[in-house]
Amino acid sequence: MGILEVARENKLNLEEAKQDELVREHLHNLIQKGLVEQRWHKYRLIKNYLL
Repeated sequence: MGILEVARENKLNLEEAKQDELVREHLHNLIQKGLVEQRWHKYRLIKNYLL
């Protein structure tokens, strides 16, 4: 394998790693948002029940 092939492969791996990181971050944000919405929903249910 030549230096160019290795560099090309590493660049691809780097791009894949960046994509994975973005996806992971996005999923994490969605999960956090979901948890916040769940809490808000519970809070509203409790508030409505108490009022």
